Amino acid sequence: MARGYRSSAQKKVFWLFSLLFLVILIGFGASSLRFLHQFVVSDFHSESFFVSRLFIKSFDAMLEQGQDLVDSVELSPVVQNFFEAPEKTDLTFLEKALLSKIVSFKHASQLRLLSPEGKELVRIDRKFTTGELVVVPRNALQDKSHRYYHQEVLKLKGKAFYFSKLDLNVEHDKVVEPYEPTIRIGQKIFQHNRFVGYVMLNVNLAHFIESLRNATEMDFSITDQQGHIVIGKTRQDSWHKVLGLPVKTSPVLQRGSEVVDLAKNLHGADFRTDPLYETPDQKLYLISSMPPTFLSQVPIMVAMELLVSFFLLFVLVAILIWALALRVSRWISEYELRSSMLDKVSDSVYVYDDKGQFIYANQQAWKKRGYDEETFKQLNLAQLNASGYKRNVKELIAELRYTPNKVFRVEHVMKTGKYLPVEVSASLFDMEGNEVVLNVARDIGEQLKHEQQLIKLEQRYRQLVDESPVGIYEMSDRNTFTYANKVFLDLFHVENVEQLNSDDLPGLRKVLEPFVIMVHEKQIVQDFECEIISEKQRIEKRYFRMNGVMRNQKMIATCVDISQQREQVLMNQLWTQLISQIEDLIMVTDLTGKITYVNKAFFEVTGYEEKDVLGQSPKILSSGQHSLDFFTNLWRTLLSGKSFRDIFINQRADGSVYYEDKIITPVCDNRGQISAFVSSSRVVTEQVLKEKALKHQAEHDALTGLYNRYTLNMRLEQLMEQSKEEGMIFCVIFFDIDHFKHVNDTFGHEVGDVVLKQIAEIVDLNSRHTDVFARWGGEEFVLVVCDSDLEQAMKVAEVLRARIEESRSESRPDVTASFGVAQVKKGDDLESLIKRADSAMYQAKQNGRNQVYSLL
Repeated sequence: MARGYRSSAQKKVFWLFSLLFLVILIGFGASSLRFLHQFVVSDFHSESFFVSRLFIKSFDAMLEQGQDLVDSVELSPVVQNFFEAPEKTDLTFLEKALLSKIVSFKHASQLRLLSPEGKELVRIDRKFTTGELVVVPRNALQDKSHRYYHQEVLKLKGKAFYFSKLDLNVEHDKVVEPYEPTIRIGQKIFQHNRFVGYVMLNVNLAHFIESLRNATEMDFSITDQQGHIVIGKTRQDSWHKVLGLPVKTSPVLQRGSEVVDLAKNLHGADFRTDPLYETPDQKLYLISSMPPTFLSQVPIMVAMELLVSFFLLFVLVAILIWALALRVSRWISEYELRSSMLDKVSDSVYVYDDKGQFIYANQQAWKKRGYDEETFKQLNLAQLNASGYKRNVKELIAELRYTPNKVFRVEHVMKTGKYLPVEVSASLFDMEGNEVVLNVARDIGEQLKHEQQLIKLEQRYRQLVDESPVGIYEMSDRNTFTYANKVFLDLFHVENVEQLNSDDLPGLRKVLEPFVIMVHEKQIVQDFECEIISEKQRIEKRYFRMNGVMRNQKMIATCVDISQQREQVLMNQLWTQLISQIEDLIMVTDLTGKITYVNKAFFEVTGYEEKDVLGQSPKILSSGQHSLDFFTNLWRTLLSGKSFRDIFINQRADGSVYYEDKIITPVCDNRGQISAFVSSSRVVTEQVLKEKALKHQAEHDALTGLYNRYTLNMRLEQLMEQSKEEGMIFCVIFFDIDHFKHVNDTFGHEVGDVVLKQIAEIVDLNSRHTDVFARWGGEEFVLVVCDSDLEQAMKVAEVLRARIEESRSESRPDVTASFGVAQVKKGDDLESLIKRADSAMYQAKQNGRNQVYSLL
């Protein structure tokens, strides 16, 4: 009974402690679950912040790169030249220029130049699947004037950038498949403050979106401000609004029947929101949320605590056994973890006893030597080490008893028979009362190769120092020379270092003393210049530049003879002063076209200051009055190595125009390569203006400002030659003011002059700029209509006749005119053509005046 009672008491104590253990376990478990849930939520918010920022930075960097590309296209000289003179620009060259811009930006799916009317001028496409760049044929270019982004670009002010909303790429009014999520970046192009076109770049976000969907840390989606999904985890959840499908709200933003207001709340317990992209008509957010894993469901476990407690009450014994098993498994897991960690290191780790028998070896130890694990452990250390290695295990253990760690090099024999050089770090440990050695061996095959290379490099360095064209020397802290290369010895006409330290050269060390003191104080001194008079030739004065540095209590220095350089600098200063005094304008530019020098006369004439000119392009002087052919001829001449001379029309800082008689000459280096351009010029404004006035006076009628008969004859002779050579047709309209003598006799010659000038203005306003209009003499005028046959010229003459008849003025009487028209024909000369037109006009007068008549 007593024993049975004791057994019952033991059971009660057992159950009491079991119940206490169970209560503690349940309480600890519940607290742990709550802590785990809070930890997971906190960890999610911390991790989502950094991951989201990485995606957003990637997105922003992509758009900044696209913006830089658009800006570089707008500033491209090829693009500017195209809009300046499109008919003279080779479109193939323009297409290649755009290809060179887009090729490095892998996210660009399309780059275009468009006219102000929205018509594509040039387009480069990147195939979505292969990444191949394709120039779209000109007959396949589209009219994009109906697209929303065209209207938005037209609203831009100045050179501002346009960023479109995020949508799918559309071609020929259809969504492109596979889908190309696209943001468009645009910028206007101006020529002389006139809007001439714009650049449009399509940025393909497919790779960015794919990286969001492939994120394993958490789920990402992109929504608008109302929480509607724009881009979901899958393609089926995306683009509903763009494709006209019913929109979906992000589940993580759904709170019952309401949706989280992103304008007020950007964070929740299970989600985080970051602003991603904003345009006037679209605002997008990057939503990060916890994936539906077990840990995210931790709060549900709290509700199961009561059920678990009852369940644990009945399986208490099983729990105690499980706890013991858990402890044992933990020991095993720790051992396996250590072994696994050692298998991951790149070094070989192995343990052996005092007989050299292996107890443990990590994966690198046996795999790197070509063995499997079992075969390797059957080896002895003596078999592993190369035969030349003399130290045995007992000697090594004896050394390690006094030294905690020994490092040495040895070669191991691989299974293939080859040798593996290793560096071994050996340590002594006690294992259950027995001494064992832990070796960590590192493969030093590559290190040995590098050491050999370092030895060769050191030898090469010494050779380079000895053969250097610069004087190199070394001095100890006692101000004595310890080394000097041949160049330094030759500079001072000595043969060895001993002579440098001898009393024969006391002046050298005395001159170097300030330099040596400065290097000792500052540790490094650059560009120290000094003057040294030769000890052997006292009349010879030379200048040296030295650089010094302190290394290991020694000064290492270089020495260069700069005597000739100083003379050259003085000579350059003299030439600069001379050039600055001359009256001609002098300008020097480098090969990139940047101004590097101008003289005093340049500033006096142009009104610019030095800070406004140096580093700028000569384009700051451009008046815009030269043609593209002028500059093409200029560069063709200069780049061929020849000088270019002509009259330049330039503009001062105040905007006034002046004329220069300028000659530009390329400057070549020793290899014959152009390295700079020098221009000299003289202001010839007064002379040019006088010449222009005289020329205008010689070629124009003084009263009407029209061409005179001399100029007309010159132009007609040119047209006659062109007609003979190229078959070009043209017509001559000869007309006369009816009853002009009566006007002069009745109203006076002053009114007659008014009639002549106003008739000239009427005809000039109603003729083309390609036509030639001249006063033949008195009241007779001639209009040459180019590229027109007789029928077309007759229509022109009839229009002019009607305009003259309909014109009214208070300063003159009403007048009419009679017109004669003749077309150039084979065998014509200047006299016959004019005579035929004159005869036709005479016939018009005979027929009653104020009419048009023609003769074949």
